[in-house]
Amino acid sequence: MKTQLYIVCSFFILLIFCPELRGQEVYSMDDLLFSRSENTNALDPAIGLNEKINLKPVGLLEKLEFRTNSDEWDLERQQYTLRLSPNDFKSPKTIRAIQDLQLRSLEFIGSGREDEILFSRYQIISDYYFAVEELKIREKENTLLADEKTVLEYKAESEADVDIDGLLDNRLEKEKNDIRIESLKRKQALAISTLRGTEEASGVLDVSNLITIEKIRRRVTSWADGIIQGYDLDRQSLEIEERMLEVQKEKEVGRKIIDFVQLRYRGDNDLNIGREISFGVGLNIPVPSSNSRRKNEALIDLEQEKMQHQQIKQEQQKEVLSILAELEESFFEFDSYNAILSKDLFSNSLKAMQVDGPGDIKASLSIQLAENRLKKEILDLQEDILNGYLDLAFKKGLIYQRPKFNFIDNSLAY
Repeated sequence: MKTQLYIVCSFFILLIFCPELRGQEVYSMDDLLFSRSENTNALDPAIGLNEKINLKPVGLLEKLEFRTNSDEWDLERQQYTLRLSPNDFKSPKTIRAIQDLQLRSLEFIGSGREDEILFSRYQIISDYYFAVEELKIREKENTLLADEKTVLEYKAESEADVDIDGLLDNRLEKEKNDIRIESLKRKQALAISTLRGTEEASGVLDVSNLITIEKIRRRVTSWADGIIQGYDLDRQSLEIEERMLEVQKEKEVGRKIIDFVQLRYRGDNDLNIGREISFGVGLNIPVPSSNSRRKNEALIDLEQEKMQHQQIKQEQQKEVLSILAELEESFFEFDSYNAILSKDLFSNSLKAMQVDGPGDIKASLSIQLAENRLKKEILDLQEDILNGYLDLAFKKGLIYQRPKFNFIDNSLAY
């Protein structure tokens, strides 16, 4: 009884002080997509507003001046001047609208930066998933190559038939495979450490619920004729809105009729000159041609922004059509290659073989290697489709919809 208790206690002590014995921590896709790391700001938005800025309203007065000085004709006589310069009636509203729009633009830039960060996280998760899947294929290929090597060496010893080319090809493929396997393991570790925002690469990512090709196909079909939005296009719309306000502001310049209101007081002096109070008003007389140059410049800027908006829209439409065409081609190849697998051509060929010697064994291994490499080509097509799907969602401004949801989670309803 004491021995059993000692063993149980020792086991729990090992679990506490040796975390590697507890197993690796498993992260969900949502954990690493939407979490903010406390250890680093590497994946946090670099642009945007850290806190809400409240703009103050524009007051009625543009300037308030108070001056005191000696009379220019009598140094002993003091005079006091109060001058009020009112704001015009329309420009303050337009200027405030421009300021509000500039604030919205800053917030929009921060939002766009978050879009880019989230898109990069999706890409990293995609890289991780396909590294895991390719690793399985590569390890299976290594097993088949090891069996093939055994057969070639057996033939060389028993039949004195040394296949030098076969042995060299086998060795080369094995070494290339080993290098790729090591690269895939590093890729997985780098993905985890990057998503977690730490240098530590512990834990694994649960990608078992990654979106299927069929669901991607349905979504791509539903998006084909949809409205193109996207960050660049929306940002340009804000630029156009700002230029329109600039034009309005320039049109309102020169409409300010009352320039200033002034009240002046002069005290008395020893020469029996009495106190004086004077009132003055400065007026502006609007001229239709005033500020014409700046108005024209503002109008030209507005037209340039509209042209830029149209150009961005056309470029995005072109990019979306290109992505859709590439996806269509990838879907066709994916279906065609899967059709080959579904016909069981490889397994039927193996069943039909009469394995009588090393040569037949080598032939069966060649068939299995060919099947394994076809699976690798299918996996590459699957990766192309997922990345094209993410590119399409990003270009159409769909990847960072609010509220947040996992775009590559297969459990989504549509």
